[in-house]
Amino acid sequence: MSVQQILLALSGNSALLPVHVDELIATDDPAVSRELAQEQCLTPAQIERLAASGTVMSCWH
Repeated sequence: MSVQQILLALSGNSALLPVHVDELIATDDPAVSRELAQEQCLTPAQIERLAASGTVMSCWH
């Protein structure tokens, strides 16, 4: 399993703590960012960071 696959699997885990979501956002990986935007209940600051990175927010929690 590649690092990319592991990061994608983690980003789809709704039990992640906000600090772990922040770490995944910090990877600046577009696929991970898209997965986070779709799967996580994000804080306003996390939404801003994803939006600033160019990630399209396809759903709002």
